[in-house]
Amino acid sequence: MSESNPRDDVFEEGRPRPRPSRPQPGRDEGPPPLPDDYEQRARRRSRRRRERDYEDDDALSTIIPYHNGRALAAYYAGVFSFICFIGIPLGFAAIILGILGLKYVKKNPEAKGTGHAIAGIVLGSVTLVLHFVVILVIVVMGLKAQ
Repeated sequence: MSESNPRDDVFEEGRPRPRPSRPQPGRDEGPPPLPDDYEQRARRRSRRRRERDYEDDDALSTIIPYHNGRALAAYYAGVFSFICFIGIPLGFAAIILGILGLKYVKKNPEAKGTGHAIAGIVLGSVTLVLHFVVILVIVVMGLKAQ
């Protein structure tokens, strides 16, 4: 009698036993089919991921609304619009970005930044009025001097 081999995957001669061929995706039958509720599960996963991103940082995002970049940019543009020569373009940018930031907050309430957007609009408006008054005063004084 011949002695049986303790390993099932090795022949008596020491060579490995050939494995049955498996169909490879993309070559024989194509990719495996997706489950019926694949899109719904993907939407739920992305919604949970967004909610998880917002729920951890409530205190910090109230101070610095980094989820609402438009409102933050409006605030900084409004603050820096008090600089003399770049004030007018930054004032317009602060107003536009502030309005966009408010629209973003309305669409995504979990994204903070209403205060920064309003501050950007107010600072941009005040700066534009001040710059135009200063320009008007300079022009009037220049015309009177002639």
